[in-house]
Amino acid sequence: MAAGALTTVSLAAETLRALREHARATYPNECCGLILRRGGREEVRPIRNIQDELHAADPERYPRPARIAYYMDGKELLAVLRTRDPEAAERLTRLGLEDTLSSLKAFLIAEEQPG
Repeated sequence: MAAGALTTVSLAAETLRALREHARATYPNECCGLILRRGGREEVRPIRNIQDELHAADPERYPRPARIAYYMDGKELLAVLRTRDPEAAERLTRLGLEDTLSSLKAFLIAEEQPG
């Protein structure tokens, strides 16, 4: 797959319902979260968007409001681990996640117009 290419993902009706519910609950702000698939089952994990709090505290560093930006709450999303390199995975194990993964932001894009 070429860099920047989009991938289409088919989601179960219940997953789409959960996504719509989360998006409606947070509208007009950006919603964010994760969709997990394990053993053929999908799970939606909404994560609180704290962009407005960051924007209010430091508008120079976080110039955009939650209506057009998102920042996943680090109290809910600690890290996402991704590695293809078996040696890198071994190094992470030796070092410990606390020393290796300090913060991670953003991964899911879903768009639907309310209505």
